Amino acid sequence: MPNGQEFTKTMQDISTKGGAYDIYSTEWNRLGDLAETGGIAKLDDFVAQYKPEWDDPKTGYVDGAKGVSLLNKYRGSNYGVSLDGDFQTWVYRTDLFGDAAEQKAFKDKFGYDLAPPKTWKQHSDIAGFFQRPDKGLFGSTDLRNQGWGYTNWYQRYVSMASPNQFLFGDDGKPLINSEHGIAATNEYVGSLVHHSPDAISWGWPEQYGNFAKGGAAMTCAFSNLPKFLDNAGNKDSAVTGKIGSMLPPGREVDGKLISRSVLWFSLTGMVSSQSKNQEVAYLLLQWLGSARIYAWMSANPGGYLDPFRLSDFSDPLVRQTYHAYHIDVVRETVARTVPTINYPGATAFHNALDENLMASLTKAKTAEQAMADTEAEWKKIARRIGEDKLLEAIRTNKEAWPTVLDPIS
Repeated sequence: MPNGQEFTKTMQDISTKGGAYDIYSTEWNRLGDLAETGGIAKLDDFVAQYKPEWDDPKTGYVDGAKGVSLLNKYRGSNYGVSLDGDFQTWVYRTDLFGDAAEQKAFKDKFGYDLAPPKTWKQHSDIAGFFQRPDKGLFGSTDLRNQGWGYTNWYQRYVSMASPNQFLFGDDGKPLINSEHGIAATNEYVGSLVHHSPDAISWGWPEQYGNFAKGGAAMTCAFSNLPKFLDNAGNKDSAVTGKIGSMLPPGREVDGKLISRSVLWFSLTGMVSSQSKNQEVAYLLLQWLGSARIYAWMSANPGGYLDPFRLSDFSDPLVRQTYHAYHIDVVRETVARTVPTINYPGATAFHNALDENLMASLTKAKTAEQAMADTEAEWKKIARRIGEDKLLEAIRTNKEAWPTVLDPIS
């Protein structure tokens, strides 16, 4: 079916008790909403019986049990089997960054060497330096459109405290209407100056198309961008052999660098509670998500199921299609990734944040008003869902947040 209709079709099957499917495959952060409907089966008994190697130290998920909690669990129980690795990963143009004239001009202007940015301040300097729309070049094209852009707001916000700036406190209180939330929103809006004039309408197709034409110095995208665009078989790509990858920009907090990315979309397999074949359905998902089979699917040059297991990052075919320079950075990005909201009301929470960020981007609201209005909406959603239920989900969700702190170089 057309991309984006998976959740709608799943909810239709659940609400009408249609029972048309044994397995649903939707975005990862729908897990909480679907579990609360009772429409997907709890998989704990099958996991205990068949012992998937998800936390195997050599082939399993990055961060072992923490990775399993991030990708497959809701409120401490297994409800999904990850079949994707949509960890947002930063890439840049090596031909621009390696050009001697560009290096000299940058150092003359900013007083330090041109290199992939370690901090958001460096990212802003570099993006502004390469912003040359009259020459068809934008400084950075990490997305700003509705439904996708707020993942890039996340990266700025969550890196403001050590080890993370959380979205909610342990008491369930939203934390975004704060100095950090307002600062992240102001940065997010201010960064439009080094984007396309049409940035708020660009989705990933426009982003990938622009980067393929050499139209951006940096961007943050799905980890498959080099797979498709740094590819001699792609005759429409002008950046083959000219892409490098880097860890997300971060911030210095308490003498360490807090560098964070985010997980967004990422298809997950779930077993329908209406299925008469739940055991077989689960076993199919366990097989599809196993080390050997998933690496084979991920390595498919035309496929879009991105790597996330340790075995993927060492598999020679995956390393070939995703490129050795990139795949190790992807692995380290995974270790620094925070989850987007994946507990009950995820869709409503994200819609409220998204709409208010869009209002800021279009100057309809100040950053202060956008965060205040988001907080008010989040409180309403929490009351509607049930605050006790939400508290448990928030606390168990925190088990999956990263704790990696990088040295200040």
